[in-house]
Order: sequence, then C-alpha cells, then structure tokens
Amino acid sequence: MNHAAAETATTQAKCLMREIGNTYQLWPSSPENSSFKRNKDGSAFQLGLYKHIYGKFQAKVLTSSVPACTSEPDLTVQGDFRISYIDRSGNTIASALIGVLVYGMHDENIDGSASQGNGVYWYGASPMTESYQETLHGDRLSALGTSSSDIPQLSSDYQTVIIDYKALLQSYASVFPPPVGHSLGGAVIAGFDVYSHVQGGDIDFAVKDIDLTGED
Repeated sequence: MNHAAAETATTQAKCLMREIGNTYQLWPSSPENSSFKRNKDGSAFQLGLYKHIYGKFQAKVLTSSVPACTSEPDLTVQGDFRISYIDRSGNTIASALIGVLVYGMHDENIDGSASQGNGVYWYGASPMTESYQETLHGDRLSALGTSSSDIPQLSSDYQTVIIDYKALLQSYASVFPPPVGHSLGGAVIAGFDVYSHVQGGDIDFAVKDIDLTGED
C-alpha cells in the first residue's frame, strides 16, 4: 500500500510525494552486489547484446482514491527501466530512464506541456549532467508511433504486463542521446523498478513475478 493522503492533510497545501515498490539496480562501486551482472566479476549487461529487453510482471489495483492534492494530483503504478553509460574508468557519465504507466489517476501531462502529445506523461532532461527521463502512458503507446502494443490499465484482477524497453528506447533515440563517443548499444542496464507514485492520494496494489529478460 502507498498512503499519502493523510500526510497531505497535515502539511496543509503541500502535496507530499511518496513512492513505494520494488527497485533493482546496478551498483558500479560494488558490482558483485548488483541486481544486474553478467559474470561473477560483476560485469554489466549491455543493451547491444539483445534485440529485445522485456520487463515483465503481474499486478493489480485493489483500491485507490482521488488525490486530495489540487496543485499536482498524481497517483500511478508504473514500470521504469534505467540505463547508464560508463567510461573506461568505471564512472557513470550519462543516464536515461524510460517509464511506462500501467495505472493512473493523474493530469494529462503533469507539467502542462501540450506539445508532448497525448501519449507522453512526463519528460525531464538535464543536459549538463546528460540525464534524461521520459514516462509514457501504457495504454497509448500505439498513438505515439512506437512498435509496442498498448497496455490496458490495471484492474482489480491480476494482469500480466510485458514491456519491450529496448524497442521503446530505439523509438525515442532522439530523446535519449548517448554521450559523444558512445552508442545506445554500449549502454548498460542500470535499473528496473515497479512501483507506485502518489501525491496526496492512497492506493493499495499488488505486484508479483517481476522479471527482466533479454532476447537476441
């Protein structure tokens, strides 16, 4: 469960953000403890090894409430995939995140930008640090011109969610530019998160059988 409504009431007009779920990530400083490692030495998985990278899980929403927050109401369940570009010294020099909403009670585009189109939920970029993030509406992927099928919104029954993150990254190559001297295929898998994000609302949800599979 992810409950923030009560806390919102105690913080007056503020809209408290809370995220709860499962996070799997790469630890460059401690590769042997990483969620993603190809060999015993901790070497990471590169995107170029696979034609498809599928994030899979089963999920359902038991109850949810309309966020009490009026300035930035938000209540979602989503799956995020993160990649990093690593230099020869093992330092992260750039990163990107692409997320897919599978449940949401939210503004059309949280930042109010109509230019993003009706399939993009949120976009953020920091060119100075070469960090890029984009979140898409899962039930509108086809409207964005991607090769991915639409993902129906979660209901009270378990639903199997399958997202081809490699295909989405390729569709949005211009949104996630690799640093000079690097390519998308050389990026490494840095994270896979399945979680809920709320601002001023409550949601009870269940997730099981989380899996990330690469296919060549």
